[in-house]
Amino acid sequence: MNRTKNRLLIKWSMVLFAFWMGVSGKLLTHEVILAALVITCVVAVLGRTMPMNIREGSKTVNGAAGIKNAMLYVFYMVSDIVSANLHVARIVLSPGMRINPGMVKYEHGLKERFAGFLYANSITLTPGTLTVLMDKDDITVHLLELEQESGLRDWKVAGVIRRMEDGE
Repeated sequence: MNRTKNRLLIKWSMVLFAFWMGVSGKLLTHEVILAALVITCVVAVLGRTMPMNIREGSKTVNGAAGIKNAMLYVFYMVSDIVSANLHVARIVLSPGMRINPGMVKYEHGLKERFAGFLYANSITLTPGTLTVLMDKDDITVHLLELEQESGLRDWKVAGVIRRMEDGE
């Protein structure tokens, strides 16, 4: 293994361990051992299977600006997922369920493969939207309500991903 790859895998291990401990809320010996075993397996698989152009050379989350943008990304995603869940629940629970589903194709404007991957999965994570197809320049999304197309194009999460991609 080369030195860059080792550093990246160690960073991922530390991030995953901190996340595990934060979610579990326990610092018991068996919890720590289980976390270490699971994280070792996950990082070993990632180290062997993740494509090189995602692993190395990506500036998506580097430096202080990258960390700030990553925190903004998580904040916006959580707030948008909660908001979209409430909106979809309102639609589903309303009598008559007035929806206008459809597909939208537009240019995403992202350069890095990882940024596109993050964007497409962010759309799919948000209730009422589903990424159907993504290529180098365009993305096709299924919307529960076509009226939401403008909100998708101007989505603040997309702006954060673009800033992460540019290293700002």
